[in-house]
Amino acid sequence: MPDTHQATLIRGGHVSSLHALSAELSELHREMLRTGHDEVRPVRTAVLTLVAVCTDEASADRAAEVVRRLAGNHPARAILVVADRNATPDGVDADLALECSAIGGAEQICAESVRLAVRGQPALHLTSVVTPLLLPDVPVVLWLVGAPPLEQALHADVLGICERIVLDSDAYDDPLQTLHALASTHREHGHLPVGDMAWARLLPWREVLAQSFDGGDMLPFLRGVRRLDIESSGAHPSAECWLLAGWLASRLRWQQQGGPTITVRAREAERIETGSILGVELRCELDGNTAEVSVRRDGETTVASISTGAGLAAGVTRAAQVPDLHALVGRELQESGEDRIYSQALRRATALAATQQRGARR
Repeated sequence: MPDTHQATLIRGGHVSSLHALSAELSELHREMLRTGHDEVRPVRTAVLTLVAVCTDEASADRAAEVVRRLAGNHPARAILVVADRNATPDGVDADLALECSAIGGAEQICAESVRLAVRGQPALHLTSVVTPLLLPDVPVVLWLVGAPPLEQALHADVLGICERIVLDSDAYDDPLQTLHALASTHREHGHLPVGDMAWARLLPWREVLAQSFDGGDMLPFLRGVRRLDIESSGAHPSAECWLLAGWLASRLRWQQQGGPTITVRAREAERIETGSILGVELRCELDGNTAEVSVRRDGETTVASISTGAGLAAGVTRAAQVPDLHALVGRELQESGEDRIYSQALRRATALAATQQRGARR
């Protein structure tokens, strides 16, 4: 996605009350509609409200840079929230800015941004703080930057106003507990409009595994998977690991009783980002024949190999694709509502994790 040209600050300001903030935002919006130059097409206004809840100022800076890079494709009113429940005194401070830039000299993009510092009691009620600042008649996307508390984001009031909630389940200290919280929300509300960046990072792995079973020689073995092993880097299995296992189990309709033996584990790996998948292996048996599919991370590449008892052997090496943050967020902003394949993978992942944990305690 192309960056915009250097943005020019049209208007800025600082306020220390919600009433003043709403009034200043209205003025920013009017200023945006007035802004324009004869040599460019009329200003393109926001197509969504992006609320980014951040854990600290550093994560807010990262979010602001992502918003700037995405502005050409996803013009938005961006509300960056840094909430500290323990800070005193209670209050809300806001810095506002209206920045405009031209794309290729043909179109002018203007972006309103609000950076909120929310302290004390107001930080426990962020929905009430943010709702008056939302643009009317455009979708609302909530982005959890880093690992903000989940209980507010998954509350029914938030689910009722958000088109999508973007998060990274592997950003939390306990990814599996995070997946359980998401699955519980799905059971309670019947839908889950979540875009999980851990799931998005799995796309190359899912593609390679699907391609490994293409063709008449391998396709039948999908009915004969007997063992699945998935390994990630770090001290404990990542959300990516569990979601990949859940995806295979849900798409191949494995039974919870009598299905393949599934093992999800982790190990420390040098020069590999914590949480990244290191390898996937499937062992298959069908009508007396055997097959193995292995996909392994090897530094900056992924190596896939296939072998069968009948003598078939094949392999392919491809670059390990690791999209950056702005590409992941941009991809999620193109989606809307619930990803049902993700929701199905999530439910099976948490069920598989519970089964593996029960087995480990025996």
